[in-house]
Amino acid sequence: MSTLCVVMLMLVLVVVVAVVVAVSVAVIVVLQEPGAHKIDRETEHRDRDRLIEADCNR
Repeated sequence: MSTLCVVMLMLVLVVVVAVVVAVSVAVIVVLQEPGAHKIDRETEHRDRDRLIEADCNR
């Protein structure tokens, strides 16, 4: 096998891997439940919201 052939095969392999990763990420993003990204943020504000509610009930 010539060097050019090996380089072309490596390039094709890299492109195929890049496409597989891009499609996988796109599928994960599309299948993610709506509002799922907000779950992490809720814990940051939950205690503060609870304190505000407690002050309002006095």
